[in-house]
Amino acid sequence: MLAGVIAVGLVPGGASAAPGDWALPDGGWAQDGYGPGNTGVNPNEHTITTRNAGKLRYRWSVLSAVTRSGCLAQSAPVVAGRRLFLPDANGFAAYDAVTGQRLWRRNVGIYDSETPKFAVSGNLLLSASNTCGSVSDPDVDLAAYDVATGAKRWSVKRDAPMAHMVVDRNVVAVGGGDAGEDRVSVYRRSDGTLLWSAAELELAADVSADGRLLLARTGEKKGSMAVDIVTGKELWSTKARWTVAAADPAGERFIVGDATGKLHALDARNGNTVWSAGGIAREDGTATIAVDDTRIYATHDTHLIALDAKTGKKIWDQEFLSNPLGQPTVAGGVVYAPIEDGWLAIRDARTGDDLDDLPLVGDVHGHAVVTGGHLYVTNGRVLDVFTP
Repeated sequence: MLAGVIAVGLVPGGASAAPGDWALPDGGWAQDGYGPGNTGVNPNEHTITTRNAGKLRYRWSVLSAVTRSGCLAQSAPVVAGRRLFLPDANGFAAYDAVTGQRLWRRNVGIYDSETPKFAVSGNLLLSASNTCGSVSDPDVDLAAYDVATGAKRWSVKRDAPMAHMVVDRNVVAVGGGDAGEDRVSVYRRSDGTLLWSAAELELAADVSADGRLLLARTGEKKGSMAVDIVTGKELWSTKARWTVAAADPAGERFIVGDATGKLHALDARNGNTVWSAGGIAREDGTATIAVDDTRIYATHDTHLIALDAKTGKKIWDQEFLSNPLGQPTVAGGVVYAPIEDGWLAIRDARTGDDLDDLPLVGDVHGHAVVTGGHLYVTNGRVLDVFTP
């Protein structure tokens, strides 16, 4: 079964758009967390705003031959240069981000793979894929493909899984662990050359703060350390074990959690704690947040919370009398937060007020992506697209 598209207003013919036509008005959503800071915030969205976010209309869908019951599912897309990239049963495909027209498809034989991680940098689509179900000896591939044609440019194998991937400073950093060890590896974006690799270190999220990685030690040594993403040089270290979640848009602060459930802002230059806030992170230190210049938006169980980014003080707290909420994203002054087994909450980022009286979008797998006046959401098999 090949991936299909159900679309409104398709462009006839199968030719790719000309390079000069690729750019969306705001540049897209090129990594899973928008950019290397994993902020989950698109600061350049000006079409879907608080004025019309609750009045969106369905436009078209993309169906992938995957199932959420297995290892491989359709993921929240990455979007760049008017191209949208999605995995399917045996590879992945590029679609016109405005019309849904499929531009090309690449079969890479990943039928036994977990859902790959994608990022676009320059003219390359980076893909990190892990073999499904292999814990002790995973078969892991990192590859780069031409965004215009899908042609493979380079590929490398890694002896440890790639649970996280972030692209910054023209390098690709991946991290993950198996039964043997945790390992972080960094490759040159242009050709896949390994620049450095270090064991007994954990990259907990797809985060680079202005070219810095915050890594947790997993061996005999305890604590955390920040390193230069290009060279691996240690910049500072601390005895505290932080679980990084995001960076602020300027790359000046890491936003981290700890085992007590507190969220902290750390100065990315030296590791000093700027502020702390309780009741935001989970007991394992992970946190689901989005970060803009003024606020941090967090989901904690059934609560959607906004904190002051400078002080950590709570601005508003909206409780949902339903199921827990997932990863929030922000664009055009609007917060989008999926409710488990429910609908997509659409709230005013400034006040937390509901903008969608009659919920239109439901069963969201992962998180919403908003770019170029389009809202993209997937249920794990079907990508639905909405516009004003």
